Amino acid sequence: MGVGLRHEPAEAVLTRGLSGDEVGGTLCDTASVPPAPRPTLEDVAARAGVGRGTASRALSGSTGVRESTRTTVLAAARDLGYRPNAAARSLVTRRTGMVTLALWEPIDRMFADPFLAATVRGLGRVLRQHDHRLVLLPLEADDDPTDALDYLRDGHTDGVVVVSSHGPHDLGTALAGRDVPVVRIGRALHDDGLPWVDVDNLTGGRLAAEHLLDRGCRSPAHVTGALETHAGWVRRQGYRVALAAAAENVAPREVEGDFSWESGRAGALVIMSSWPDTDGIFAASDAAATGVLAALADLGVSVPGRVRVVGFDDSPLSWASSPRLSTIHQPIAELGERAGRRLLEVLGIAGVTTSGSDAAQLLPVRLVERAST
Repeated sequence: MGVGLRHEPAEAVLTRGLSGDEVGGTLCDTASVPPAPRPTLEDVAARAGVGRGTASRALSGSTGVRESTRTTVLAAARDLGYRPNAAARSLVTRRTGMVTLALWEPIDRMFADPFLAATVRGLGRVLRQHDHRLVLLPLEADDDPTDALDYLRDGHTDGVVVVSSHGPHDLGTALAGRDVPVVRIGRALHDDGLPWVDVDNLTGGRLAAEHLLDRGCRSPAHVTGALETHAGWVRRQGYRVALAAAAENVAPREVEGDFSWESGRAGALVIMSSWPDTDGIFAASDAAATGVLAALADLGVSVPGRVRVVGFDDSPLSWASSPRLSTIHQPIAELGERAGRRLLEVLGIAGVTTSGSDAAQLLPVRLVERAST
């Protein structure tokens, strides 16, 4: 217990007030100083040496402003700490400054899936560079999409990036032809004319299966991704192409999954029960491949001694697993960045262009060999 300390109720202190000695005379002095005025658009224009209208157009990303002038205005705004009034700007430009990432995934899986996390990171980074912010719109499998579609069509967002996932509805198709710019990450199974960015999943599936064959596997199996998605379907096609081209007659061994850890574990148990001589497994994602590793460990099957395993993604899971996972590298963050730039280009944001004039962009993949093979 303290000695020589005088304790007063808070009410007593408030009642008698604080003397100048107790606060060093600074409290009242500070309170009397008015806050600095917020910099205005006129301040920015004056500092940049341009008219108010030019400054406004430069800050809003409008066309018709020379790039050197835009750079000068942006520098002036940054130096002054100027922040445009979002509500007022929205009334003038009819833009919200928001882009929505929509996907059919449970919230817990969305934040646990390294693919989605890296996609969000890349997309958010490029949007911030152009003064836009990212809004996440995850939908559960049993959600009615009506409210989400109404939200996306009613002016709450400037555009939508859709991750082609395995939900019961395709938001991209539902939004196609509406007055909402949409870009896909991953292709739809059936082309709906929307611009997209994707990786070469066919080559990735082929490289994974060829690697198992090259490492001496004679009966490699495949735990597929969700087959209602383009990625799941085409990675399986790549696996089949490799087996068909093998010197020996190798029949496909396939168990359907959905890219998740749980489906990888369950798929591996089915494979080892149905085809005990299986000596290699290609899983359609790193998450599924780590589920395969867990199942094989439970069965006492050594990796890579008895069965070799390949994943797909080259996510942090691939080098955090035991053994470290051979996998197909895809540039996940770049997918998000490219989708963001493509959407900003569709929105007409000044200074944003994508490589080439095609709406579709296909990014390369490569094999990364580690201890699991």
